[in-house]
Amino acid sequence: MKIKSIVFTAVLATAILCSMGFVNAQTKAQSFITIISPNGGESFSVDDSLPISLSSANLPIGTPYEMDLVGTDLNGTAHDTWLGGREIAAGNKQAFSITIPDSVLPGNFYRLKISCDNPNSCSQSQSAANFTILPSTKSITVISPNGGENIRLGQKFSIKWNSSGLSGPVNIYLQDNSINCGTPPPAGCWNSFGISSASNTGNYLWDTNKRMFGDAGPSSVTVNIGSKYKIEICGGSGGGICGYSKNYFTISNSVTQTTVGTQSKVINNGLFLKLINWLKNLFR
Repeated sequence: MKIKSIVFTAVLATAILCSMGFVNAQTKAQSFITIISPNGGESFSVDDSLPISLSSANLPIGTPYEMDLVGTDLNGTAHDTWLGGREIAAGNKQAFSITIPDSVLPGNFYRLKISCDNPNSCSQSQSAANFTILPSTKSITVISPNGGENIRLGQKFSIKWNSSGLSGPVNIYLQDNSINCGTPPPAGCWNSFGISSASNTGNYLWDTNKRMFGDAGPSSVTVNIGSKYKIEICGGSGGGICGYSKNYFTISNSVTQTTVGTQSKVINNGLFLKLINWLKNLFR
């Protein structure tokens, strides 16, 4: 009777644990995703590909998971950049690449973190050691306007730039540095206005009559006169690879017709006299 009582107690205890989810939790803890790479010691660059290789165990196809770049710098500041989500595919290994966002701060303190959307689906995993994110090798250099120019309102001006390693369009902005919004800028304070999204050809003909993208949306801001302007051109995966005019340029009032000056009058009078003399010679 004592043995039966012990067996009954064990079965009852197991049933209670199952009903409370403890046995299931223990089983699910055996489901996991292992990071094969990056797993420590590698170096990558901002806005370039991050090759990722994973293996999984006891996870059904279609299980969703999230990826993050995480780390803590020497100042104790924690960094966490979401790289996106994917799903477990057929087979127990997966390999793919993700572009490192240009918002990522370069450093040697990063690890890849993998976590299932449902925390009970799998255990969270990280790279075994730190790897390095280097500054981007891509660049944009503004050629003109690059400082000192005087652009008239109503004029069409050729904005020129060089780029290295970039594909896809660029965004061109007019920075008005007479507007001090501070850091971070308060809501509604803009000092950078969208001129256009353009092909990365190195040249864009800017019509200063055209309204710009501002806080109220497209075509909500007009170009105004001022002397503290710079051009900003940005591209890359997140638009974070940027180039700027080196110094300020000026936007001034448009040219208007004025009264003919003394020198013009002299020239016109000389032409008139020549015409009179020609007519006199014609009728002699």
